[in-house]
Amino acid sequence: MTSLFLKGLYFLNLAGMLAGLIMVTTNQVTGRYHCDSITVAFGDDIWDDAMVVTDSGEVKSQVLLFSYFNGVYRRGKTTQDGRPVYIEQNKFDSGPFQSTIPAEIRYCASERAWVFSHRNIRKSAKSTGDSCQWLLKSHETTEFNLLQVPSDWIVWKGTLDPRGTFSTMCNRCNEETDCNYHGQCVEGSCACDGEEWFGVRCQHKKPCKRIVGREGAQWILGIVDENTIYRSYDLPLYVYDSGLNSTTAIRQNVTSEDMIALMFSGSRWFGTVQKGKKNETNEYWIEYSREFHSFWDRAYSELTRFVSDPTTKSSPIAVDFYEIGERGYQYGPFGQLFPLSDPEGSGYFICDDTYNLTVPVL
Repeated sequence: MTSLFLKGLYFLNLAGMLAGLIMVTTNQVTGRYHCDSITVAFGDDIWDDAMVVTDSGEVKSQVLLFSYFNGVYRRGKTTQDGRPVYIEQNKFDSGPFQSTIPAEIRYCASERAWVFSHRNIRKSAKSTGDSCQWLLKSHETTEFNLLQVPSDWIVWKGTLDPRGTFSTMCNRCNEETDCNYHGQCVEGSCACDGEEWFGVRCQHKKPCKRIVGREGAQWILGIVDENTIYRSYDLPLYVYDSGLNSTTAIRQNVTSEDMIALMFSGSRWFGTVQKGKKNETNEYWIEYSREFHSFWDRAYSELTRFVSDPTTKSSPIAVDFYEIGERGYQYGPFGQLFPLSDPEGSGYFICDDTYNLTVPVL
């Protein structure tokens, strides 16, 4: 009798274990354990000669800063090898791109690794555009949850470099600490306190309304309406107002018809010039901002006149900047750089919040 009882208990335990295993496997496959929205941050790696496929099918080289692909990625409707596929979102309001082709992060069984890829960026002119044509990949893993994969990835920069970095954070909150005590966690999203904080995790302090450079040039916060600011890679965008040194304006070929903006590009602030765009409508700039991408818009090579050091700060204040001179391979990927901050480490912009902002700026 005792023997039959023990056997029955054994089979019950076995059935319970199998049921639990089936439940875990089912939840993994259906994605119950996976985060719907993540924030991705690449390191400051640069590939000088990325192979880019143009709309006409040509393959051209272009400087690639991997941080251009920083930002929010959302879980797509499809899976690969039982794991979610994360799709890059736009840099203005973290919604889907409409015309810009996004990058993807997925698991690749043939590599036994998670990979970052873009169908129009290849390792070489002879490479195909399959989903495992990776630009970064994790070390070999069978992990289902991307957030559990170690951050030391292998990056392709023309050659293999094992020192790449790749970090992820789930954008779903569970408690106030996930919102940095600057907001409330409401149904998995952070509702930030008033106008003092913003960001997915309420991690950014309210931006300064006006910033002033060392030479006296003034820049005003770009705003859409009373409740919305223009943002690039989750950080505020500033529009040039007045005070630019005439010598600098001539040297950089800037006129009164140009839109001059200070915008974040993923790891650096870019001072950009949009030729002849000064009088475009607010609707134009909203649409432009939703499709803007530092890499695909060739923001550095075609728009940028000055650039900051890499930074994780929420604003351009207390960050060193450089004016860009000549460009070419002899100067490196950023061209000839002339420091605007003296001494080094002293920053370039200061905040002047006495300014009374009106709506809209753009």
